[in-house]
Amino acid sequence: MNNLIKELAEQIGFGWDDKYHWYVGSRQMEKFAALVAAAEREACEKVCDDLVADGMSGTPEWNSGVLNCVAAIRARGEKA
Repeated sequence: MNNLIKELAEQIGFGWDDKYHWYVGSRQMEKFAALVAAAEREACEKVCDDLVADGMSGTPEWNSGVLNCVAAIRARGEKA
């Protein structure tokens, strides 16, 4: 099992057996989905931030586009 998924599942209190059959309720599943989405948004933000910080662009317009993407990703998190 992916370590991040297992870590997030443990935060919510998922239970599982030795074959990783999960035992969860609907509220746990909703919380888990929100944690997974937040982790993915954070990873996407970091990729974009690193692109700008590393100077992998060529133009100010490109940097602006990447920063607009970061802002859009963060805005999705605020709506969640």
